[in-house]
Amino acid sequence: MLTEYISEALSRARYELIEDADAPYYGEVPELPGVWACGRTLEECRQELKDVVEGWLHLQREAVAGHSGVGRRGNHGGGHTGGTVAGLIVARLPGRIVGTRREVC
Repeated sequence: MLTEYISEALSRARYELIEDADAPYYGEVPELPGVWACGRTLEECRQELKDVVEGWLHLQREAVAGHSGVGRRGNHGGGHTGGTVAGLIVARLPGRIVGTRREVC
């Protein structure tokens, strides 16, 4: 499931050349806020973007588990009470999100 999500996110990525001698390739996934990467080559940019998508998913998972108490053992109300987080990922590609563009890679 996670692999398919990452593949779908990367299929929606947009790439462009920017004025940066060190990392002229820029890529972003417009539907995922803050998900962008730069690289010296297009392939390096793609790999970096894949890593960023994986990190974004990890943060989303932590946010869902931490704020709702979902997947926590011994948590019978809201908030944090220790225990472990179950392997549940609740994330989807939103249909449309308006975000800000990067200023510097």
